[in-house]
Amino acid sequence: MIFVRPYLLPFITNIEEEFIATGIGGVLGNKGAVIGRFRLYGIPFCFVGVHMAPHIQNLEKRNEEFHEIVQTKFSDSLCKAFLDHEFIFWSGDLNYRLDESVSQERAIAAIRPGDSESLKPFDQLARVRAEGKAFAEFQEGPLSFPPTYRYDIGTQDFDSSPKARVPSWCDRILWRATGKLGIGLRQDTYTSYEHYCNSDHKPIGAKFTLAFQPDDAKQNVEFAFPYAIKSSSSSSAAAAAPRFFPFFFFLLFAAGGLSSAPSSSSSSLM
Repeated sequence: MIFVRPYLLPFITNIEEEFIATGIGGVLGNKGAVIGRFRLYGIPFCFVGVHMAPHIQNLEKRNEEFHEIVQTKFSDSLCKAFLDHEFIFWSGDLNYRLDESVSQERAIAAIRPGDSESLKPFDQLARVRAEGKAFAEFQEGPLSFPPTYRYDIGTQDFDSSPKARVPSWCDRILWRATGKLGIGLRQDTYTSYEHYCNSDHKPIGAKFTLAFQPDDAKQNVEFAFPYAIKSSSSSSAAAAAPRFFPFFFFLLFAAGGLSSAPSSSSSSLM
C-alpha cells in the first residue's frame, strides 16, 4: 500500500493500480505483480511489488514474467506505457537464484566468513541483466548483504531441510530513471535486516535521494523502502514546509517483510 500525508494529496494525480497474475495458467494470483502509479508534482512514478516464479530451473519463466509485466498499460494520456514513467521502482521476491553449478555447501562456505562477493558471478539476475534478457534498463545498488533466502524460520541458519536449498539473493530492489526530465536520483543505502527471523526470507530495504523542482522551489527528497521520504528545500518559503515528505510504500511480498503501521496522520492513497 502507498500512504501519504494529507497536505500532499493536492499534488498527487492520475492514481492507478493494476494487478497481474502470473501463477498457474496465468490465472492464479499466488505469483504476479501489484502496481501502483501516480504523478507527484506532475512527475510520473511507478512502484511494482512482485512475487515471481520460484525454483532454480525456472529462470526463463521469470524473464517471461518481467516482459509480461512491463506491457501493462495505463489511462494517463501522457504516460500510457509502463516504461514511459520517469521513475520505476521494482521490488519483492524476484526469485532469481544462484546457478545450479553452486551447491549449498559451497555457498555457505563462502557466506560464513563474509565472502559473499565470490558468489555474485553466479547470480542469475545479474547475468540476465548483462545479457539484455530482462531488467536491462534497470539499475541496482551493490549487494553488500548476504543472500536473503532460504533460512530456517526463527533462526539465522540456512535451509536444513532435505531440499537443502542453495542460499540466493531472491529479494531485490531495482530502479529505472529515464533521465528525460533532468531529475537526479541517487541510491544511498541498500541492505537486508538479518535480525528478522519470522520468515524464510530476510527483508530488505533501500534509501534514495531524488532532486526535483516543483514550482519554483528546489526540493531534495529522500525516501526509503519500506518507510518514508524526507524533503528539504533551498528556498525560504519551502523551508517552512514540514520536513518529512510523507510518502510510504509497503511492499506486499518478501522484500517488504518489515511491518510498520502508518501514523494516524497519514492517508491511504492505494
